Amino acid sequence: METKETKEIKKRKEELFKVIADANSELEKLRSECKHEKTFKGVWQWAPGHTFNALICDICGECLKNLDMPDDGWETTTNKTD
Repeated sequence: METKETKEIKKRKEELFKVIADANSELEKLRSECKHEKTFKGVWQWAPGHTFNALICDICGECLKNLDMPDDGWETTTNKTD
């Protein structure tokens, strides 16, 4: 049986997950509009303990290229869908 406190915690958790999802959607939109005019070389972590050297947009923070991959035409972007 759920207590009032448990129900409140679950409700707040769902509210916070919604805020995160909305923020991620807005960030994706901003990154798609960014012209990536200023970049820097840095380390990109795509999962805990999994990193690679990357070209990163200094304006929107998008990973534009995995610098550890050979330049064979393969593109690495966080927004690439096609």
